Amino acid sequence: MGESMTIAADPPPGAAPISAYDAFLSYSHADRAVAAGIQKGLHRIGRRMGRLHALRVFRDATDLTASPDLWGKVVEAMDQARYCIVVLSPHSAVSEWVDREIDYWLRTRGPEQLLFVVAGGKLKWDRHTQRFDPERSTVALPVLTQPGVLPTEPLYVDVTEDAPWDPRAPLFREKLTDLAAPIHGKPKYELAGEDLREQRRFRRLRRAAIAGLVLLTVLALTAAYIAVDRQREAERQRNQAIALRLVSEAESMLAGARPRDDVRAIQQTLAAQHIVPVPDEGALLRTLNAEAAVDKIVQTGKPFGTHDLVGGPAALAESFQTAKPDFSIAFSPAGDRILTTGVEMRLWDAATGIRIDRVFDPQPRALRAVFSPDGRRIASTTPDFAVQIWDAETGRSAAPPLTGYQGGVNSIAFSPDGRSVAAGGQDGTIRWWDVASGRAEVFAGHDGEVNSVGFSPDGRHIVSGGEDTTVQIWNVESPTDPPEILRRHNHPVKAVAWSPDGRRIASGGVGSAKIAGFAPEFGTALLLWDADTRQLVGKPLIGHEGVVTSVAFSPDSTRLASGASDSTVRQWNVGTGSAEGVPLAGHAGIVMGVVFSPDGRRLASTAWDGTLRIWNLGHSGSIGAPWPSDSRSPMDGSGTVLRIEDDGRRLAKQDDNASVWIVDSQTGRAVGPLVDYPDGSSARAAISEDGRRVAVAGPDKTVNIYDTATGKQVGQPLTGFGEPVGTMDFGGRGTRLATATTGNVVQLWDTETSSPVGGPFEGLPEVDAIVLSPDGRYLGAADDKTARLWNTETGTPIGGPMTGHTADLRSAEFDAAGTRLLTHSADSVRLWDLRTGAMVKEIRAQDIRTQGIWSVELAPDGSKFVTGEETTLRRWDLRTGEQIGPPMEGHTEMVRSLAISADSRYIVSGSSDQTLRFWDLADGSAIGEPLHGSPGWIEGVWISADSTIVRTRYRDFGDNTGMWTWPGPGAWTELLCDKLTFEMSRQQWSDWVSPDLEYRPSCPGLPPHPDDR
Repeated sequence: MGESMTIAADPPPGAAPISAYDAFLSYSHADRAVAAGIQKGLHRIGRRMGRLHALRVFRDATDLTASPDLWGKVVEAMDQARYCIVVLSPHSAVSEWVDREIDYWLRTRGPEQLLFVVAGGKLKWDRHTQRFDPERSTVALPVLTQPGVLPTEPLYVDVTEDAPWDPRAPLFREKLTDLAAPIHGKPKYELAGEDLREQRRFRRLRRAAIAGLVLLTVLALTAAYIAVDRQREAERQRNQAIALRLVSEAESMLAGARPRDDVRAIQQTLAAQHIVPVPDEGALLRTLNAEAAVDKIVQTGKPFGTHDLVGGPAALAESFQTAKPDFSIAFSPAGDRILTTGVEMRLWDAATGIRIDRVFDPQPRALRAVFSPDGRRIASTTPDFAVQIWDAETGRSAAPPLTGYQGGVNSIAFSPDGRSVAAGGQDGTIRWWDVASGRAEVFAGHDGEVNSVGFSPDGRHIVSGGEDTTVQIWNVESPTDPPEILRRHNHPVKAVAWSPDGRRIASGGVGSAKIAGFAPEFGTALLLWDADTRQLVGKPLIGHEGVVTSVAFSPDSTRLASGASDSTVRQWNVGTGSAEGVPLAGHAGIVMGVVFSPDGRRLASTAWDGTLRIWNLGHSGSIGAPWPSDSRSPMDGSGTVLRIEDDGRRLAKQDDNASVWIVDSQTGRAVGPLVDYPDGSSARAAISEDGRRVAVAGPDKTVNIYDTATGKQVGQPLTGFGEPVGTMDFGGRGTRLATATTGNVVQLWDTETSSPVGGPFEGLPEVDAIVLSPDGRYLGAADDKTARLWNTETGTPIGGPMTGHTADLRSAEFDAAGTRLLTHSADSVRLWDLRTGAMVKEIRAQDIRTQGIWSVELAPDGSKFVTGEETTLRRWDLRTGEQIGPPMEGHTEMVRSLAISADSRYIVSGSSDQTLRFWDLADGSAIGEPLHGSPGWIEGVWISADSTIVRTRYRDFGDNTGMWTWPGPGAWTELLCDKLTFEMSRQQWSDWVSPDLEYRPSCPGLPPHPDDR
């Protein structure tokens, strides 16, 4: 009953009840689901044909009408009932109304017709005081804890495990029969027999009544079903064929077997996932792997190829205006915007790839442009051979045009202080302007067009490269002085750059050309110079084929990026002159510009394929990347990763020096430390299954529990240990903690009250590891090759010592359902029954000398577990221990680590072959291809609850350790969508997918294609 009723006086006892009801249900409204199930069951059990109910059961939700005298109505119903059934639970134990109803019943009717149903919690009878023990009972009503309240211990029905309390469930119906039998006045077996006969009779009549209707319906529907089914099967096969074609074409584009079009390849891969009932997640991973390095692909215009260079000036000009190719690219100093120029000067949002139209409207015509060092201005060339200065925020002119050229302007640069601009022209001169006054200086010396210019970091010199194959250095303060000429190129110099630290100059030009208009002989394409001595540093940087069109130094001057006519972008180590990583491939046209972001983590490039690409330099060769990138993170040191929290945002880690940290998964920065013990201290840590609690056992023989979200201590320290705690484990969803001291004393604790629960538990002379079941009911401990199991509620051992392993135990783990204990050693995996402690199954390694079982992982849904034996994974049924399907092959070396996703869909395996693999847990098939990039063998794998983040821990042959982060299956679609700037258009859908399939967007939140707006 509700707790807000008005209390009325009890009626006098002794009145003869009128039996309007067979039973009265007393319960807390929080237990209404249990009460409803009991009422429905008592209505049905023993019901004869023609009767509405077998028993008349009063329940306030169905029988009580609104009344100002609510207690009076309740008393009236109780007086008219033959029996009273009370639902005992933690909710009813604190309900004033349930207690009052039972008190009234006992005073007026006595205990003979009082029946009990337990729906949670514990009941303990005290025969000496003839009551329920208030200290050991959690659901006893106050009235039932009074001495002498009941003459003997009553029988009760426990339905705690029978949710959702459906009377059709056999076990729940059998328990309800225990209640119904005394009310019917019959033995249970007689009532059960009658109930079974009536059910059978009802079923026979029902079957007979509907048999005719079913037959007619089946005949009518069969023909329609066959037709519809055939149509659906034809559509399914058609869609499957289309999806296979889309994926095959996409992978051919990415592999170079078809003309490369990364945007189309990604969009076709995504579209294929939406037209079949079972998506090909392997295709997502393969496409993502092929596009590992690129963060964003922005369509800036139509493709403009080398074929457009022939056909005469008129045809070239028309093609140029139509395709609108880009010639230059620049990051804003803040890194939030990207500037491109070709036919038009355009700004782009660096994060989304969306064009920013609000600044320049209309877009100015410009072949080259650059940001000022403070980002407030832009300098660009103009079609009338001048340089224009613009306000970068308003798009308005910020100074009069800088003029003087007799032909086009090929390149432009701002001085480091932003006060002057230099530009190289087709007339062979370099002009320098003071932006504020417009004062100009002319530097003449090149024999031919000047293709590229750049300032030294101190602004005192200008470097230039020209068609005359020379690199020249000019003194800004002495324009009439002859330049210093660097001669090592034997073909035109197309690009130059001065490193930010002032120590190096890079120059690029024609190399081993394979494009129209250039001779195929070898040339010195890319060179590094010592900026002080003006001497060549090392050998030419060989790798590009064709013209090196653009060069750029990283902000820290340690790397050089180059773009070329071979459609690739390459990175070089400035110190060694060697190539770094793999070439950044994806452009399908001449790369015209490259530039590093201000933080050096990204690289932007633009090409004549009509795209702007933003590259993630941390993923140049793999979709995995070192984690964290911050060298100040506590993850850099060695130690143990305890667990990644379910949301993937935090993880707990213990250093070798006994400090325990909570670390932000995105940045690697420490949220803690929770505790920071001195070097050399002995400490242990454990984290709860949900990742919300960390227990730390310190050298002071205490255990403290912390909240991982806030870092604050929870409750009081656990004390009273005779020796330091050597191992711990959480259970009971964090409400229980098991500890074992170095003196082998095993104890269970209530983490809410910081008090011991039962115990201590004894039976093993040594304890190396301890494990607590998820519900806290079972406790396991291991020592060398032996394990021991206890029931925590009774404190008694279950079975004898668990022996048989011939190698030391590596792990012990309870399944989620609380029915099995799995123990693992290199020689075998054993399953143990928790009720008896008996072994259910032994799985032995095929050959422990060469093929030991190195890793084991249980599926969270309790259905399966997976083992890693050398290069093979195997799936097993957790109930029977029988192998499921064939072995899973693919790794070439030992499978060291396993993880299974929280939804039990994916297996993730890490190996000594330094690869990470994904597998389908249901059928054992490999998903996609192995992921490379880990610097060492993968000895630990964790996957977040939403399957979007995978963390791995590696170790190399130098005993160096570290962490890597990888995208999980839950992130693959989103990551591919993030690389695009808009959806596939409806016309593209018709051309690429099928005109017969309804258009379906692939990426929620992605803007529609411009053609569809």
